[in-house]
Amino acid sequence: MLKFYCLMAGKNGLLFSVDINKKQMVEDLQNATKDKWSNTLTGVDACELEIQLTKKGDEWRLSIIEHAALQLGEAEIPDNEKIPLTDPSALIEGVLTVAKMPDPPPGQIHLLVVIRQLQRKW
Repeated sequence: MLKFYCLMAGKNGLLFSVDINKKQMVEDLQNATKDKWSNTLTGVDACELEIQLTKKGDEWRLSIIEHAALQLGEAEIPDNEKIPLTDPSALIEGVLTVAKMPDPPPGQIHLLVVIRQLQRKW
């Protein structure tokens, strides 16, 4: 079981964690995130959540301590790479392997969650 620490974009930088097995799929990660935010994300389907793996080189994006400094205006967001997890059928294990990332350690922010606005034509 892996524990990912996530940052919800546009929600004042609120942090939350999601537990998921590395043999589960990106879609399961979207559903677990939706479940965590069920009251806040009313009217948003899990498939509308874009999950981005955030890294800086071969390390995770930033520490939770750095995030606290960002919220206080004491630091700037470091350069980082955002890898959108766009294939809902991709295994979490495969995503980490392709991105050349280790299992997520505690004390780091691993994922950025963005609410996509799907264009509905019906």
